[in-house]
Amino acid sequence: MATSVFSSQSEVNSRRITFITDIEGDRDYLTRYVKQSKVLCFRPCTPRLETNFFPYQHCIDFQRPFRDYLVFGGDIWDQGGSDLYVIRQLLDLKERYPEHVYIVVGNRDINKMRLLQEMHQDEQGLLPESYGVYWLKGRKITGDPDERQLLTQSPSERLKWILRNTMGSPRAFDYRKWELEQEELLLKELKGQSTDNFTSTVTDEDVVISYQRSTHPEGEMGRYLSNGNLAIQLGEILFVHGALPFTSDTLQDVTRRKASTDEFWDDLTFAMPWLPNNTKASDMGVSSIKGWIACLNNFAKERVASWKEEALNDVPRKPFWSEGAWGYYLIDEQSSFSQLMQYGMGSIPPEGRRNPTIVYNRWCTNGMPRSFFPNSDDPTDAVFVKLVRDFFRRSGLAIICTGHQPQGDMPNPIAVPLHGCNRTAWILSCDTSYSGDVNFVNQDSDSIKRKGLGRQGSKSGRGLVAVSEVLITQCTTSGKVLDVHWHGTLSDGSCYKSSSLDFALPKQDKTQSGLQVGFLAPFSLGSPLENTAFDGPWWTRATLVDDDESQPQKYVFVHGEGFHSYNCVVESKIIQSRL
Repeated sequence: MATSVFSSQSEVNSRRITFITDIEGDRDYLTRYVKQSKVLCFRPCTPRLETNFFPYQHCIDFQRPFRDYLVFGGDIWDQGGSDLYVIRQLLDLKERYPEHVYIVVGNRDINKMRLLQEMHQDEQGLLPESYGVYWLKGRKITGDPDERQLLTQSPSERLKWILRNTMGSPRAFDYRKWELEQEELLLKELKGQSTDNFTSTVTDEDVVISYQRSTHPEGEMGRYLSNGNLAIQLGEILFVHGALPFTSDTLQDVTRRKASTDEFWDDLTFAMPWLPNNTKASDMGVSSIKGWIACLNNFAKERVASWKEEALNDVPRKPFWSEGAWGYYLIDEQSSFSQLMQYGMGSIPPEGRRNPTIVYNRWCTNGMPRSFFPNSDDPTDAVFVKLVRDFFRRSGLAIICTGHQPQGDMPNPIAVPLHGCNRTAWILSCDTSYSGDVNFVNQDSDSIKRKGLGRQGSKSGRGLVAVSEVLITQCTTSGKVLDVHWHGTLSDGSCYKSSSLDFALPKQDKTQSGLQVGFLAPFSLGSPLENTAFDGPWWTRATLVDDDESQPQKYVFVHGEGFHSYNCVVESKIIQSRL
């Protein structure tokens, strides 16, 4: 089994960090996660029906209270049907353990700030007049501002349109209605009322009111955003929603100039896109990666405070940021929160150039970390990898944990060897929100053929079985990473545990089987996968360990195409016989 390069610490001098991301309102997934967690558990509690509404008879807790940590990586709503339950559980835990629960905000969280303006009703119950949003410009559909067609004045239809057409949440309105119906039934039970022949009274108007209240600064999403950060650094670990803020323009510029990457991170202006023209990061006192991380979080805190102030002071409505090609330019000085909404987007208007944001950027291209493939034909890939290595060298970080981009049914590790530092750093991408769509590729020699169980009628794309918990053991005094592994259930229903990530440099002769986790597998025609539907490429995702040492070691490989993942689980002895 691979081990950490760092020295062991006594149990009393270490903590465990559990990392979960992109729950997206999936109560079933959260339940599976907590039940199999080595850090969290459920405990009975008394429902709260008045202040700080929490109508549940159980809450999430730590197995070792005030010792371990939970980090949530962002995107808490939209796809799973239980937005309110999930966010209330997380907020309740945060309120009880403010120094042990950390929240990273994602794009699906930030974009909810829009609803406060766009769904505001005046004294006559009228919504603001709107022609749509700037990113639909030129599409010749409803919401294309060029069409000059006013959006509907029906609050429910307007909200459905916003969620479906501008937030990537086509089922969110119906899911919220379903959740309110379940909550109505639950409240009757808690109050001792009969639920025989129960018929819900929840209307579309109730759904609108629920969104208006929950996305208010004093509502669930407002409290969540107030407690969130864009990046969390705990010792040698960095948690972000997306990836480092490189854009194709940046990479092409460095490649074209054939410039050394050694000094790239000296000037972090490129990674602070909200700065006014001719303002540099150094003008803001930012001269290091640590300072940049602090500045990111200050930026977010200030913009959320601006959003909150406008709402609580009932500031008159202004033109919407989403209507025009404002980008990072302020509509006015009092509405600086629009810059945070822009930071959560993938592109910047009006040209649509890529946004240098850690929220929306990603590590993978077409389903795999192709920039890390050896011998890439794209010269910007080599620059990309060099800049990532330089980031780890400069920062002293050991691992970056992220979400945002679906990775199948298991976290995806990317090894970043740092030869000058005599260590390996890691990127761990942990969004498994499409685990219900994973397919398995089997060999003819497999005695048991694996098959993904599909979504099985789940509201989200996760299905009803897959779950993975990332566990990080960290020294409490030095912040050094002592161990990283993950465990859970694959989408075929089989339980697993990965070996620990190895922070030592890879050996020149590689492993006995010629494979290394976090690298492209050396498979081509004639490989043990020759009878599969794919020739590759295959990424080496994990080695699996078994409590029964007599069981053969297994490797998990993944092939990705967009959001589609294909798993192949192979015994090491079969690989060795073929290489």
